[in-house]
Amino acid sequence: MRFEKLLPALKPGTYKLTNASPYKLQQTCEPKFRVGRFVLVADAAHFCNPFGGMGLTGGFGDVGSLYDCLAGIHQGLATQDTLDKYIEIRIKIWRDMIDPIPRGNFRRLWDEAAIPDRDQFIETCKRAAEDKEMARELAEVHTISLCRRVQR
Repeated sequence: MRFEKLLPALKPGTYKLTNASPYKLQQTCEPKFRVGRFVLVADAAHFCNPFGGMGLTGGFGDVGSLYDCLAGIHQGLATQDTLDKYIEIRIKIWRDMIDPIPRGNFRRLWDEAAIPDRDQFIETCKRAAEDKEMARELAEVHTISLCRRVQR
């Protein structure tokens, strides 16, 4: 029944289900990314489900920021304490920016109570696809909102 709901053209008896592997929503963030000289980044530090593409994006942010910290330490422009600040900021970014997006997407997909939110979200995406100015404004508002959350 679930496949028929997702893919209405498929009717029972017209296909054979040979394998099923339900996906378990997982969103985790380690409380510590650093122990001594070891630093966790990307999926080792925080796992993000694929409902929004934020896992890869967050990993890129981790690696780029960590590179800057390590380069500063290597060049004598920063101390080891910089790594602790890096971790504090990256955990905050995961919690305030990365985590909410896939959680919201998952909720819109599977929570019956979220149908009005899902319909509004899809309608907004359709309008933005046709209206480039609206798309630009949405991107700007979203970016500003995310930056403000991280600054808090």
